Amino acid sequence: MNGYPVIIVAGLGRCGSSLMMQMLQAGGIECVGEFPSFEIQELNHAPQDSDWWHAKAGKAVKLLDPHFSPVPHDVNCIAIWMKRDFFHQAKSQMKFSLMLSGYQPQYDRQHLKAMERSLKRETPIAIANLGGCPILPVLFEDVITNPPVMAVKVSKFLGKFWLAGNFSPLAAARAAILRPLECAPGLEIEMQLCKDRRSHNVQRKLLV
Repeated sequence: MNGYPVIIVAGLGRCGSSLMMQMLQAGGIECVGEFPSFEIQELNHAPQDSDWWHAKAGKAVKLLDPHFSPVPHDVNCIAIWMKRDFFHQAKSQMKFSLMLSGYQPQYDRQHLKAMERSLKRETPIAIANLGGCPILPVLFEDVITNPPVMAVKVSKFLGKFWLAGNFSPLAAARAAILRPLECAPGLEIEMQLCKDRRSHNVQRKLLV
């Protein structure tokens, strides 16, 4: 895939980046990492050099918090920046952290407001660390309410960089799980996706 840019799916935590990676993979784009989260451990808050990025040409890479893991400016890349209503994103971050620690979410509004302000403050800093590449901003709420329209929008963006030839917006849209706009009370969707991982991986192998 030499000559093709790396497709970076970036954002701050709980922005919908995993959902976008799932859609890209379903649409035919090769993605780095494993379904459903596509987390890359060596990239989490640990900057990688240009050679690491160059090896991902033509593939999609999930990058959370790029202000901690900036992309080198000599990397040929494009980015899909996932954004979300800041309050619901803060609430989702708090819920995720508490439930992974074994606690039921107890939302402190003052704490949520502080997290919301932090997200607003960190967003422009994070975007500035994407190596100066072309960026398509995508709102999480738009993806979960109208996946077909957003999949076409992504396809057009990829097409500007010769990456949409094998991309199917229809297949990508089908991968999106519709859900309420507000932060869900639990992690049912995430848990179901994890349960589906084995059958998903088998299906991917059969397609290769």
